[in-house]
Amino acid sequence: MKSLWAAEFDKIMAFPPGYIADITDGSIYLKPVKSLEKPRDLETNLESISNNLVEFLFNAVSERISDLNSIAIAFSGGLDSSLLALLCEKLGVEVQLISVGLSNESLKDSVEAAKLLELPIHTKIFSVEDLEKDLVDVVWAIERTDLMSVSIAVPLFWVAKEARELGFRVMFDGQGADELFGGYHKYLSVLGELGAEGLENTLFLDVVMSSEVNFARDEKVCAVNGVELRLPYIDWELVNYGLKIPPQLKICSSKDQLRKRILREASLKIGLPKDIAFKPKKAIQYSTGVNKAIRILAKRNGLKPIEYLEKLFMQCMKERI
Repeated sequence: MKSLWAAEFDKIMAFPPGYIADITDGSIYLKPVKSLEKPRDLETNLESISNNLVEFLFNAVSERISDLNSIAIAFSGGLDSSLLALLCEKLGVEVQLISVGLSNESLKDSVEAAKLLELPIHTKIFSVEDLEKDLVDVVWAIERTDLMSVSIAVPLFWVAKEARELGFRVMFDGQGADELFGGYHKYLSVLGELGAEGLENTLFLDVVMSSEVNFARDEKVCAVNGVELRLPYIDWELVNYGLKIPPQLKICSSKDQLRKRILREASLKIGLPKDIAFKPKKAIQYSTGVNKAIRILAKRNGLKPIEYLEKLFMQCMKERI
């Protein structure tokens, strides 16, 4: 987008997934080829859903490791990344977990989970000075300056960087699971205010928008490090089945602090240790300490976080284009 901005194009939009473009006589027509649709009928049998979900998870991972003997995994020690690691291990692929943070404390959960899974983990502690230096490359790569996006992108940028230095060209990440299975804390408010139907609608819209909101950002920070990002949780068959699961099997009440209930149950059947399967979610931007550190850097410069990040990006625009 930055090249188009530099050329003073004022109407820029992401190309929607599942579409083709018909360019005729200077006009562009977008045609849907394969797009998600909200399911009309939901599954109802809990045991059947859990068993089917296990099968879909295995298939999603198996398809994405078919050309690999080893795989790097962006690892937080939480449910999503731990389940991917376990599935890879059960499918016979050599697994290398990679975890980053700004302190030893930020790596505690991932190291403990790696021990429970009996899988090798590579950890790296970055400094605030590292963050200050790498922020320039991150905002330039993702073409965004909001604090949330940058705070999420930085840890993944670091993990991809470590993966490449370890010799990996492909990396797994757990993105997509929270939208599909109701992992974010915000869904509690949605359920409380709008009920099960409102939650179902919100989850569907979040899944549909994930490509633009999350995946484009994550793909960019991995690509800039020469690493291919693969996301098993957004497998087409898995997503379509996941959307058929009733929202009350994902979040049992508006006070459900765990959420993603059905995914947790399926993970137990696969063999994930209970201490990991029922571990509360910790957002990566907070658990790694990146969000707080960016705020500190902005304050040092006498700016609000958004002002600080925008300043970095505009400096890049002047220097690199």
